[in-house]
Amino acid sequence: MARNRTRRNWAYGVAILILCLFFAWNNREALMAAKTGGEASKQGIAGNPATPDETSPSKSGKSGARPTAPKPASDKEQEKFKRFFLPPIKLEGATIEEAVAAIVAAYRETATATGETALDLRVDLASARTRKPLTCTTPRAPAGTVLRYVAAMAGNSTKGSLPNFRLEALSDVADRKGKMEVPPDWASQVADLLTSGTKASEAKLAEDPFAETKKKDPPQDDPFSENPPRPRPNLRDLLIAQGFNPELVCAQSGPSFTYEHMSEAEQELLAALAETGGLGGLGPVQLKIDAKVIELPEDLAHSLNSGAALTDAEVQLTMRELAQKKGVDLMTLPSITARAGEDAMIELINTKPTQEGGETWTGVKLATTAVPYGLGSQVEFAFKGRGEGGDETLAREQVTLPENANGVALSQANGGQKLVVMVGNTLIDAIGRPIAPPP
Repeated sequence: MARNRTRRNWAYGVAILILCLFFAWNNREALMAAKTGGEASKQGIAGNPATPDETSPSKSGKSGARPTAPKPASDKEQEKFKRFFLPPIKLEGATIEEAVAAIVAAYRETATATGETALDLRVDLASARTRKPLTCTTPRAPAGTVLRYVAAMAGNSTKGSLPNFRLEALSDVADRKGKMEVPPDWASQVADLLTSGTKASEAKLAEDPFAETKKKDPPQDDPFSENPPRPRPNLRDLLIAQGFNPELVCAQSGPSFTYEHMSEAEQELLAALAETGGLGGLGPVQLKIDAKVIELPEDLAHSLNSGAALTDAEVQLTMRELAQKKGVDLMTLPSITARAGEDAMIELINTKPTQEGGETWTGVKLATTAVPYGLGSQVEFAFKGRGEGGDETLAREQVTLPENANGVALSQANGGQKLVVMVGNTLIDAIGRPIAPPP
């Protein structure tokens, strides 16, 4: 009997010990969760709030949720982010928190408009600072470049990797010198950015893009014209006006820019300015424009809608299907390349003199302008066709295009025909290479 009581006492003791360990472990988890939540609240992270895991029953029978960090971006996502263009963002006396929030919001809005899935961007601002309220217009540039530019304007550097970034304050001690490679027209690019925000604020044609204009004077920087060359902007004065050290010494010779008496914070802003001239410093972004024009009978059924966005494959399929129909006339216009935000004109015309001593034309003209937007572009285009009898056909459309897409415009043509115009933009770098991989 004594032996049995001893065994029962041991069993009770072991059971009590197990219960104590169980409750101690649960209390430890609660303390760790409370500590983690307290630390997270101090970090001031901009972007989406932490996303909780799906709840699952625990050993205690209760369900809980813990915030998790977003997944690291894949190589494909990182490649896309490097060429994901944001539209200009106007900041008026913004704090660094407000500026970063505006960038994240613009990124999500642009992704939604172009059919992309936005990443869960987060920016840790615990170590960031704002020298002064930010009043500027951000450049039309890839999202990472825009973030770096705004961070540098406030005296910070951007650290981390997609989708998690953090800002770290930089020193203002003006004890640095060095040199960097820049485009030959970099002074003009920086002048445009600092003095007027951005030229290509939107894709917008004139009210009448086909209006007859007088012959333009030779460019001021044409060495063979009688006009004096346009003076290069004084980059030093521009930088000092942006708050750089008044003792700054700098000069540009060809693609090399040298400087002295610059701080760590100013170095970062200088590097950010060099990035804003195009795709991560590759120079101005250009767009190769392709256009197709289709005339088809009024009663011919089709599924095309004005303002639609078609992929290249859908355009080719549509062209093949319509080519088999009776009474359909297909035309492919010559390609043309233009800088972002620059008006371009594609013409396929014949000209002849008039009795009044002027000149008239017959054929087709296409005016277009486009700017990068997300992975695609925002574009406005207008078509004008003129026959031998002077009769004219017009079509015009403004559309946001995803990557590798074509905008569609429909109009009524002369002689009871329908007119379909399809315009596509391919983003290319300064030497003509497509920025996006082939679809």
